[in-house]
Amino acid sequence: MKRVGIFVDGSNVQSNGGFGMDYNVLRNLATRDGAMPIRMNTYIAYDARRADTDPVYRDKNLGYHEALRRTGFKVVIKTVKWQRDEEGNEHPKSNADLDMAVDMLLQTQRLDRVLLCTGDGDMTKVVTALQDRGIRVDVLGFNNVSRELRETADQYIDGFMVPGLPHAEQLAQGGFNIHVGIAHSYDPERNTGRISFMKDIPEHIWETDQWQLAHFFANRADDDVIEAIEERRHPRVVFNLDERPLEEGKPLPAAQNISIF
Repeated sequence: MKRVGIFVDGSNVQSNGGFGMDYNVLRNLATRDGAMPIRMNTYIAYDARRADTDPVYRDKNLGYHEALRRTGFKVVIKTVKWQRDEEGNEHPKSNADLDMAVDMLLQTQRLDRVLLCTGDGDMTKVVTALQDRGIRVDVLGFNNVSRELRETADQYIDGFMVPGLPHAEQLAQGGFNIHVGIAHSYDPERNTGRISFMKDIPEHIWETDQWQLAHFFANRADDDVIEAIEERRHPRVVFNLDERPLEEGKPLPAAQNISIF
């Protein structure tokens, strides 16, 4: 049985599209092949000075920390420090990357795989150090992910693509059966295309033949979706999936309300 660790820069994730991320789904993603989670750490910024004067902020954050602990994660609190610049203006600083980097180097020696959740390019050297030990490192992020970090990871996982992981409000899509996928294979003669997406978390997430397919008509998609496909880009899109029973001769479910995400 493989041994895995999960390390989450909670502050980075929350401020870059991952606010409200479901930590239960994150754990299921990391252990999708039956692996055993040995370390599960999340690093969260907490403004103690604000908490002293704002009970709503205090209670909301402390309740959130307890909810994370109930999912099995160790919550590492990174206290916000206020620093003054030369003009006397105060700026908060609570980067968790140093603490997380040290923990990853010390706590992963007997692990087979690590799922690192951050977009911070400063973690690239840590990823390389773990790989040099023979540890596989997958990186998951949402927005503003360092290109160097993506390219250094053994696999980069777009957090928006993982079913159930992002908070529904982050998808900015109404209706039911909301999914995120990659649009492709547009046929201008038929005005149809396809979307690949994960309906469930496959064991081998990098094997796209394990993903689901949906078809769409051009009039169900925004114009920029079609333009992106024709320019040989593969746009990430959010859409509603019509999961009514398929009619005879229609092997794929239909996607509607498709827009670039």
